[in-house]
Amino acid sequence: MLTGLQWVESKLWADSLGLFAHVPLFPIAMIGGIIVQALIQAFDREEIVDVQMIERCRVSASMWLVIAALGTLSLTATAANMGPFILLAVTGLVWTVGAFVFLARRMLPDFWFERGIADVGQAMGVTSTGLILLRVVDPDLKTQAYQAFGYKQLIMEPFFGGGLVTAGAIPIIADFGAGWLLAGMLALFIGALAGGLLYFGRRPVAAPTQEAATVSTGNGLPRHPIGAGAGCVPVGCRLRNHMVSRSRSRNR
Repeated sequence: MLTGLQWVESKLWADSLGLFAHVPLFPIAMIGGIIVQALIQAFDREEIVDVQMIERCRVSASMWLVIAALGTLSLTATAANMGPFILLAVTGLVWTVGAFVFLARRMLPDFWFERGIADVGQAMGVTSTGLILLRVVDPDLKTQAYQAFGYKQLIMEPFFGGGLVTAGAIPIIADFGAGWLLAGMLALFIGALAGGLLYFGRRPVAAPTQEAATVSTGNGLPRHPIGAGAGCVPVGCRLRNHMVSRSRSRNR
């Protein structure tokens, strides 16, 4: 798929803007995975595909991907740019923690802690880090945070975090200057912030039920309970309850 897109680009607009030449394989593979998943759900009526085996393959591939990334990391380039690296790391840490503490509860009307902690883990590490933190505070998957995180990834990953926008940033800066990219990202940031605070954050929350409902993800995937509260291990539970109680007291 990526090779075909690169061929089309080479025939049409590669002389003015080379975009797909810089796109990594990961977002394209994710789009291909969505297509394969849709085909499996449409035609695999007998559930021949082993979901647990696919999950094990996914985890193994992710582990090898992280090892390969660390193995190819250039320590010389990192040391030569230590100042900008520290500045970016500190700025990213302050923004991530600040967004979780001050914005998550105002933009996510339900299960804001579980959904926010998953995004914190992803922003400060990788997607698997966010899922690990989510399983710490919600090991039994009693909230909708796991499903919400998955749907968010389908929209975000093909564009950001190594997707089309990330790959096109350098060519856009080289051809048009950093001002155009900054203006576009600033407009996107303001729009997302306004939408979260003014629309999604003000949506009414459904009243919690005493009995947890169950939903099926289809094609043999396990049925996860969805309830009002989130089960958690002692450390994650204390942290979650502390944050939620502070949020409720401020809302009163």
